[in-house]
Amino acid sequence: MVHDQGSAEVGFIYLSTTKDFMDGIMFQSVRGVPTRTVARAVVSLNKTHTQQRPFSDHPFRLGIGHLNRKTTPDLSVMASKADDVKGEMLEPSVANKPLVRFAALAAIVAASAKATGFLTVKSIGFIHMMAFGAWFGTLVWTSFIFGLVAFKTLARQTFGKLQSKLFPKYFALTGAAPGLMLATLHYLAGGAPPVTEVRLLAISVACAVANLLVAEPAATSVMFERYALENAEGERDEGRIAALKKMFGKWHGISSLLNLVVLVCAVGHAYYLGGQLSFM
Repeated sequence: MVHDQGSAEVGFIYLSTTKDFMDGIMFQSVRGVPTRTVARAVVSLNKTHTQQRPFSDHPFRLGIGHLNRKTTPDLSVMASKADDVKGEMLEPSVANKPLVRFAALAAIVAASAKATGFLTVKSIGFIHMMAFGAWFGTLVWTSFIFGLVAFKTLARQTFGKLQSKLFPKYFALTGAAPGLMLATLHYLAGGAPPVTEVRLLAISVACAVANLLVAEPAATSVMFERYALENAEGERDEGRIAALKKMFGKWHGISSLLNLVVLVCAVGHAYYLGGQLSFM
C-alpha cells in the first residue's frame, strides 16, 4: 500500500507476514525509480522471503526510519524486474493525439495568416523557417543529446534496436526538410536563389537519402546478424562476430560522415538566414 506525497516521491510501505500486519516504514525511493515501482518491488520480495518467518528476522525490519542503499538490496534491479510487464503505459491524453496537434498548429497558422492572401511571400517564408527549425533541431538533438545519452544509458543491443526504429524516420525527415526548403527558397528568390544555398540544401538531401536507402539499412542488417550470433545458444562463432563488428563499424562510419555533412550544411544555411534578418 502506497501513499504518494506529491512530487517528493515519499510514501509508506506496509509489509505483511503470515501472522502479522506490520507498521508502516517510511522510505525514500531510489533515484530514477518511481515510488510505486519501488513499493511494488519491495512488497513482491517481502512475499517471497516472509513465509513462516517472524517479523524479528525479516530483512526489511528497520523500524521507523529511512531505507538506504547500505541496509537494503538493490531496489533498482528489483524495480526493473517488477516493471517488466506487458500493457500500455497510460491512456494518451487528448493533447497527445496527432490529429489534435495538427488541428492546433493549423488553427494558429490560419489565425496568423488571416489578413494575408493565400501563399503570400510571408506564408512561404514561414514554411521555410518552420522546415529549417524542424531540420536543424532534429539534427542537433539526435547528434549531440539523445544519441549520446541513450548510448551511455541503454544496454548495447537495446540501444541498437531502438536506433534501428528511429533512424529511418530521422533520415527521412532530415532529407525531406531541405528538399522542401529548396522549393520555398526558389519561390522566395523569384526563381533565382543563391547558388551556395542551393548547393548546401541539395547536398543535404543527397546525403540524407544515401543514409536512408543505403548506409542505414546495411548497418542495421549487419547489426542484427551480429546480435543473432551473440544470442545463439551453444558455442559462439567469435570469428564471424568479429568480422561483423568490423563491417558494422565501416557502415556506421559512413553513416556518421554523411550525417556530419548534413549538419555542416544546416549550419551554413543558418548563417545565411541570420544574415537575412532585419528589424529596421
